[in-house]
This record gives sequence, structure tokens and C-alpha cells, in this order.
Amino acid sequence: MSVEGKARFEASVPQVDWKPVQEVEPSGRFERIASPQTVDYVLRTVQQGLVHFSSMADTKANILITVCALLFSIGLTQLQQEAIRIPLLALLSSAALSLILAILAVVPRASHPPPPGRREPGQAPFNPLSSCTSRRSAPSPTSTRWTC
Repeated sequence: MSVEGKARFEASVPQVDWKPVQEVEPSGRFERIASPQTVDYVLRTVQQGLVHFSSMADTKANILITVCALLFSIGLTQLQQEAIRIPLLALLSSAALSLILAILAVVPRASHPPPPGRREPGQAPFNPLSSCTSRRSAPSPTSTRWTC
């Protein structure tokens, strides 16, 4: 790139005045949260979203199970025709694999719970805010401050 082209390029790029991000002290992370109802609302909204996505995945898996089972049962009746036997075997094997994976997606995972007082490695505790404590502020008895 020539010197003239470089100067033209630098002139066309807008100059941005970047301001440093103000860091929040660890003790004051939740000062701006108005009440514990805000945290409850966020957790409830996230849970509702996860339940909705889970039900959509279950519906999709059930549709796939139905279609694959129909395709498999119809394909088995047509295996006697020698002209379409090899492509039909490929189709039936992929339908069987899809059927098995869809069934595995719908079946709930059952495991034994860990003994009381122990968690599985890498598993978060049930309540991530259990270590947070609340205290009433002096100016208003209705406002609560949370510290973690």
C-alpha cells in the first residue's frame, strides 16, 4: 500500500475515544438489584425457557420416532423386490439408527443420587445463590441488599 493510500485509509477510519470500563468491587456486585424478586424472576424465566426447549425437543423426537417406525415397517414389506433391495437396506439402516437415537433422546436419564453431603464431581449445587446473604438497609426497611 502506498503512503498516499495509507493516509487516505487512516483518514476514513473514524476515531473512537474508548473509555475504560468501570470495575465493580466484589462486595458490591448486587447493590443495584432492587429486591430478591428480581433474582427469582430471572431464575423462573430461565427455567421456563429450558422447559419449553425440552418440550420442543421431545415433540421433535416423537415425530421422528413415528416417521421412522412407519418407514421401517413399510420398507420391510418391500424387501422381496430385488431391484430396490440395496437402496432399501441403506434407507432402512439409516431409519433404524434414527429411531434408536430418537428413543435415546426421549428416555429420561435415571441415576442414583449421591449420598447426603456429597456432590458428583463437576456438578453445581442446586442453589447457586445459597452462599449469598441478605441484610436490610437502614434508610428503608423494605429494601434488601444481597452480598455473596
